Amino acid sequence: MRLSSRYCAAFVLVFLWTTIYAKDFENELLAVEVENKLTKIARIRKPRETRPPIYYKEELVMLRVTENICDAMTKYSVRAKVPFRYKRGVKSIFRKQIEEITKDSRIQKWVFATPEEDIDDPTGEIRRLKEQCHEMLKETQKLFIHWFMKAQSRDLTKWLCAKRVLVDDDKGCLQVDMPRSNRVAALRQKKEKIAENKTTSASHEEL
Repeated sequence: MRLSSRYCAAFVLVFLWTTIYAKDFENELLAVEVENKLTKIARIRKPRETRPPIYYKEELVMLRVTENICDAMTKYSVRAKVPFRYKRGVKSIFRKQIEEITKDSRIQKWVFATPEEDIDDPTGEIRRLKEQCHEMLKETQKLFIHWFMKAQSRDLTKWLCAKRVLVDDDKGCLQVDMPRSNRVAALRQKKEKIAENKTTSASHEEL
């Protein structure tokens, strides 16, 4: 099977970006996945309209949340030509290319020499991201527990990434908007509510 020059160019671009900038967003992704998993495991003590809720302070909960948390990285794909390259629940460029080529074929089941994991992660970036996640979790697990027990009122991404992990590194990645689909529906709605409030405030200021 021959792949188009468009795919090859995108492959090279993604590979270069992932090689040079892979570390920029991994902190934020880990923090988001912790927040996502908390919505499924932790008990809500105090709901908040535009921010994640306050949960009951149970240390065992955070240990359960961080257990196997890095497996969530395999749910992402890498996109080219966008500021925030990692998006949850979308197909890789390679997978889309194959589906486009085979969609009108009479063959019911295709068998490829390329392993399925290489089709879904052609650059190997998601596998590297998962490995980096494990390394980072070793360094930050105590920080996650501290935040959960003593600082839940603070935004986790800012508290962890901006104030502690990226203290001496480039924080530009935190200024890039993450795809809303990276957050579970409950947290996504809160982010949308914040955006609505900012828009309303700006309109009032203009008046």
